[in-house]
Amino acid sequence: REFSMGVKGRYLKLMRWGVAGTFAFATAGVLVVTSDRLIGDLLDRYRPRLERKFSKQLGRPISIGTYEGLSPWGLSFGYTKLLSGFKDQSYANIAGLKIQFAPIATLVKRRPVAILTLSSAEINLERNKEGSYFVLGPSEGTKPPNIELQFRLIDSSKASIKPANIELTAKGKVFFDFQKNKVGGKIQLGFPNKGNLFLSGNGYLNEIEFQTKVRLKKFGLDFFQGVLPPGSTLNPEGYVDGDLEVGVQQGKVNCDGGISFSNLKIGEGALSSEEVSIKCSEDFIQVPSTEWKYGPWIAKVRAEVPLNGSNKLDLRLISSAELETNN
Repeated sequence: REFSMGVKGRYLKLMRWGVAGTFAFATAGVLVVTSDRLIGDLLDRYRPRLERKFSKQLGRPISIGTYEGLSPWGLSFGYTKLLSGFKDQSYANIAGLKIQFAPIATLVKRRPVAILTLSSAEINLERNKEGSYFVLGPSEGTKPPNIELQFRLIDSSKASIKPANIELTAKGKVFFDFQKNKVGGKIQLGFPNKGNLFLSGNGYLNEIEFQTKVRLKKFGLDFFQGVLPPGSTLNPEGYVDGDLEVGVQQGKVNCDGGISFSNLKIGEGALSSEEVSIKCSEDFIQVPSTEWKYGPWIAKVRAEVPLNGSNKLDLRLISSAELETNN
């Protein structure tokens, strides 16, 4: 009998816990649904005000997508658009936008860290008459916001650059620290039939101090023909590969790695070389002996440039030239 009563007591206790748990989950569900609706109503009410504020800062009208509900530590929005700017014709369409706050990073850095995740973005950059692609709104002269923004591209976003008619894909993440005027991140750019460009690093917007890594794989130099200033006669052609790390810290330049050019042509082919290598170490940039052609002339050039330890440019150049003859 005592055993039976003990089992019955434990059963009743489990029943009470089960009822309490069910009630707690139901209450949480009601709170989430209620909060979700309240947030949606607030965003609908303040959407025009938010769009006006962001439009002024970004220098172009913005249309924030419809609210699609709560997500872990953030909010989700639907189709969002950055329309053509007041001083440029660039615009962007974003299929999905998620805004979150990183709780651990916020506690460590003692300021809000917001994460903006972009899904399937399409970015169109068009150069204006002044040569700018994206003109921000006028500065209000106020103190920069005490917040760090992180942008993530979870899908390969597409971008086009006009008038060069360049198409590329981009994925990665970038951060902006407005208080320190600091920017950084990692991004991969893919150019159809023109190779890939990988960038990572960080630096400051208000001073020459940065550290970055560049990796190039069969990167086509004709990409620059579309982004160089109008009237430029450089018109580079060829391909470049390599890994390079370069930076400036407290006025001192550091460099490591190297890049190599193949079938290089500059100035509509007037100056050309089948292969050019550039290597750099902590103290020097070196160009091994390389054969160049300029019209009927052939020249071999070797150069070395020290990076630090001198206030003057100390270029060590060894060259020889001869006239190409046809036998």
